[in-house]
Amino acid sequence: MAPDHFPKKKSTEKISPGELINRFPNRYAATIARTSAIRKDFGGNKGDELVEDVEKQSTAAVHETPTISNVDVESGAVTVDVDRKSSQEKNSSVVEPNASAAPSAPIHEPKSRLGEYHQKLELAAQHLDVARWRPRYPGILPANDQHYSDCINAVALGLLDTTRARDRLQRPTAFANFGPRGAYNDRDIEITATSLVHQAARLYTHGATSLFFKTPANIPRNEDANLQFKERLAAFIKLIRDFKKAADDVMCGRCIEEFLAAPVASWHALNDLLDAWDPNGTARYMEALTAQGVALDQARMGATNRSRNM
Repeated sequence: MAPDHFPKKKSTEKISPGELINRFPNRYAATIARTSAIRKDFGGNKGDELVEDVEKQSTAAVHETPTISNVDVESGAVTVDVDRKSSQEKNSSVVEPNASAAPSAPIHEPKSRLGEYHQKLELAAQHLDVARWRPRYPGILPANDQHYSDCINAVALGLLDTTRARDRLQRPTAFANFGPRGAYNDRDIEITATSLVHQAARLYTHGATSLFFKTPANIPRNEDANLQFKERLAAFIKLIRDFKKAADDVMCGRCIEEFLAAPVASWHALNDLLDAWDPNGTARYMEALTAQGVALDQARMGATNRSRNM
């Protein structure tokens, strides 16, 4: 009969980086994710080579040489000893080459290639963050939480307001996105409004970074160039309130700096497009909305004042 307890066996078997990673997946979770992505992107022998290099670098980050020291045959538990030698000690150890040994394969360095990629990515980010235009007069920028909150609420109301949308007939999809069953919920509106206020203030503190402004003809002029923060935000709110296509664009991350930099010119440009589409129909439509919009504004202001006085 077999003994009740198996004796523990000693082993100094070398284990490969891949085996070590497979036995300790929690410790090397990032390495496993990285190698999976490499296999997916490259595949074949090239992918295998890159994966092997990544595994070696991950397990030898501190010059570790893992070996199995204890194996509990009964429970299957494995104890791994790590020989931590400093790079100086390893470099000072001279090993006589074996003449009969096969020449070692060239060592690839994906880390160096990735380092070059990340360097290029950092340079690209720096280039795209260069200020290419800045307004002349900042005026009073938000300086406390209450001021920011007031600006965010005003922008959010401008996004949600559909009572005076001038392009309702021409842009029904964009208009419907802000309706009760539209694509955007209150959280979407709040998050976007917060980002828009931040970017409006950043025009004055840092400048516009879009490559759109590298073209001299796109540099804001006249009224847009001289708007202070409060005036600029008011003109921008009017733009996204009157044209739901513009509101839909900023919700999707399009033309944000362009609209913030030139809200007045953008309003007139979109209005000219409406007049070209159907001047008579647009005029009649706006006449029908004017009284309704004024009444809703008065009701909204009354509700806001009541809530502040409570």
